Amino acid sequence: MRASAADLRLWIDAGIVTGRVAVNLAPADFAHGRLAEDVKMIFAEADAPLDRLTLEVTESVYLGRRDVMVQKQMDVLRKMGVKLALDDFGTGYASLTHLLFTPVDTLKIDKSFVDHLTDDSEAGGAAVINGLMRIAEKLGMEVVAEGVESVAQRERLVALGCKLGQGHLFAEALDREASPPSSLSAFTEARGYAC
Repeated sequence: MRASAADLRLWIDAGIVTGRVAVNLAPADFAHGRLAEDVKMIFAEADAPLDRLTLEVTESVYLGRRDVMVQKQMDVLRKMGVKLALDDFGTGYASLTHLLFTPVDTLKIDKSFVDHLTDDSEAGGAAVINGLMRIAEKLGMEVVAEGVESVAQRERLVALGCKLGQGHLFAEALDREASPPSSLSAFTEARGYAC
């Protein structure tokens, strides 16, 4: 979290437009009940804006009957301007019921569904993605497809209405000193797809 806040401040000072910076959280990060306070303090120390932060949680944060505690902390974070994403959705503990009560802004559809995309819109991964897209739309959430590795997958996702994705098609994980591929911007803008 500290490294992300410091990097965000450096990028802003250098005039680099980054959009939002995402940080993954583990269930243990919610355990002490001070997550929102810690995030606020870390970003204040770095003089980094909280409204550029997205925190990603997996469905496992709901294990152990901590739903109420987690939800309260997530509510406080959102009031501070932090966006929340439910990562790897569809493979864990949470049910669709959680979407009614969980204060998240983004659903990240697990790679396992993207792996099973076919040409038939009612088959396999396409049916699940299509259903989740409709649910998320009604709940005011954006959807990100994870694990996009081929042009065919990207085009199928666009046809289903999914306009956000991440995966090796766009860029592999980079060392913090590395530069993004020079063709990334033109590639995604030309296809109307974001990563």
